Amino acid sequence: MANNGNLQKLLFLMIQAIDKSLTIYINSINMDPIDEYPPISTIVEDPGIQHSQKYVSLSARQGKIEAYKDGRVWYTSKISIETFMNEG
Repeated sequence: MANNGNLQKLLFLMIQAIDKSLTIYINSINMDPIDEYPPISTIVEDPGIQHSQKYVSLSARQGKIEAYKDGRVWYTSKISIETFMNEG
């Protein structure tokens, strides 16, 4: 066996393919992501949001905030951030 039982590279390739497929699927949903889910960097400029972009982005990556990533940019809604702030 060429990989000597180490499936890490194959797993990484599979994760990349799943991520790309989900991104294509999300982008095909009939909605305007700019209106519904603006970038986190835009939302945190609102004075009502008390957390930094770094904290909100980390929470999104951890699945604590309803969000999705397209390329290098995370998108979410103000309601998702407010819900997270009220629960935590």
